[in-house]
Amino acid sequence: MKKGTIKNAIGGLFRGRYGADQYGRFLLIFALIIMVIGMITNNVAGTILMGIATGLIIYAYVRMMSKKPQKRREENRVYLYRRNSVLAFFKITWRKLKEGRSYKFFKCPKCAIVVRIPKGAGTVQITCPKCGEKFIKKA
Repeated sequence: MKKGTIKNAIGGLFRGRYGADQYGRFLLIFALIIMVIGMITNNVAGTILMGIATGLIIYAYVRMMSKKPQKRREENRVYLYRRNSVLAFFKITWRKLKEGRSYKFFKCPKCAIVVRIPKGAGTVQITCPKCGEKFIKKA
């Protein structure tokens, strides 16, 4: 057997393939979590969870081996947009819980960015730091 033939064969298999991305990693980690829950649950629900986890793993690997990178990039872009929206919601909620006693929070009517104003400041004209929109609120 020639040196490097297996390495070349594997390299040829992956040439032109999409590979792993954030969405693929999320699918594999989520499948692993579902699989562990399915193993703990030793009944019909556990079997169903194991089937779902297996399907997610197969889907993740099919995505990695895809030769349609544009479609996979679009799927990843949609995933990242949704993930960032959820993370932003929790970040804002945590910030409101932490600073809610001292500040009042308002959303800009134009760009929906959250702006904080010290409580007890009365009626204030707020200028959005992102888009420059001016609006009046009572703090």
